[in-house]
Amino acid sequence: MVEPSSFGQMLMRLLDRRHVSAAGLSAEHGISQSELRLVLEGAAPDREILDLLAAALGWHPEDIYVTASLPVPDEMAPLDPAAGKLMYKLVDEAMRLSLTARDELRQFAQSLPQQPRPESISATPEWKQYQRGFGAIMVKFLENRNLDWRPAVYVLHRMTPLYLSAATIGSIGHGRKQLTPDELAEFSVVLGIAAGDLAALAGIELPAESERPDPSAAEIPGLIWAARRLTAAQVLQVIEMAKSLQTE
Repeated sequence: MVEPSSFGQMLMRLLDRRHVSAAGLSAEHGISQSELRLVLEGAAPDREILDLLAAALGWHPEDIYVTASLPVPDEMAPLDPAAGKLMYKLVDEAMRLSLTARDELRQFAQSLPQQPRPESISATPEWKQYQRGFGAIMVKFLENRNLDWRPAVYVLHRMTPLYLSAATIGSIGHGRKQLTPDELAEFSVVLGIAAGDLAALAGIELPAESERPDPSAAEIPGLIWAARRLTAAQVLQVIEMAKSLQTE
């Protein structure tokens, strides 16, 4: 099994991929150069520097926390597991829309009021307690979008040609299956993270054509993110909105 990289190693590869120096990142984004150097050398980052890095890299803070092996705070985690089971239907309806209508749908999802969590967050079940590694990061990225194993299967297959079983998603999370470069590129379509960035985290090379985003899925990752903290009832509202936009 490949030894998992530290957060500092992954961050260094990501900066190299973007042709950004640590000094340049510090100067442009107000990150302490001494603290950043310590993180790159392997020190555990705190949430303040991770928030600054997320803004600098154009990533969601929740994804940076996962990459750094930190838990996502409850107030930032997906809200309703029942809503996650509806994500495929939402994506399916949204994929039928024009780019303009998809953007309108995303704005509608973002406009819905934040509701209380329908149920308290329970302890992480044993089957979702992953060992540290790139596969765990990728599956937790999906979970950040309220996509557990089975919903992730359907959404991946609707947005890309990739079809994996729920058990295979679990095997990726537990490090029993390594993602191929082609599979990694398809994951990037759903996550809305550049394939080259993900490859840098993994420490692998991608074919040049894999770094080009799939235009057929444009705007969908933003919609998935906008819906991640909605209740199941609210996601049903967004689905109905998507259907109404199809008739316009």
